[in-house]
Amino acid sequence: MSPKARVRHERAPNLTDEGIERIVLLLDSWPQPKLTWDLLIAHIHKKLGVRYTRQALDRHARISEAYQARKKQLGGQVPPATPEETRIAALEAEGARLKRENHHLLEQFSRWLYNVKLIDHKTWEQDWREHRETIRKKLDKPLPRAERGGEEVKIKP
Repeated sequence: MSPKARVRHERAPNLTDEGIERIVLLLDSWPQPKLTWDLLIAHIHKKLGVRYTRQALDRHARISEAYQARKKQLGGQVPPATPEETRIAALEAEGARLKRENHHLLEQFSRWLYNVKLIDHKTWEQDWREHRETIRKKLDKPLPRAERGGEEVKIKP
């Protein structure tokens, strides 16, 4: 085998909701003052025994948003000195993340509630599994802008 021969790595399993949750919790309790994708990948490999690529992790909105928020939170922050401070910091990060996720879900619910009324009833009468992508695209359409007093205002959820 030549020195430049490629070593074939086994593909990591697809990320499930449970896996995403575990990674997001790892980010919430990030133990180091510095956070990079490479450090996160190494930490995931150490804790969970699988190695994902940055692209695979960043493709999932919950992981990507948790990573960006944690990185921003760590900027200029003094690392906790005691285990209690570490636990408090992790719980605060988790609380902030859960608030963000809840806000996004409420926005999605409002958008879906508005858009479901616009979907033709014939689509619902047909087998929905055949039209899943079409329905999802229609549900995820942005809310229209509302006009109030001559000026355009975006409808808030």
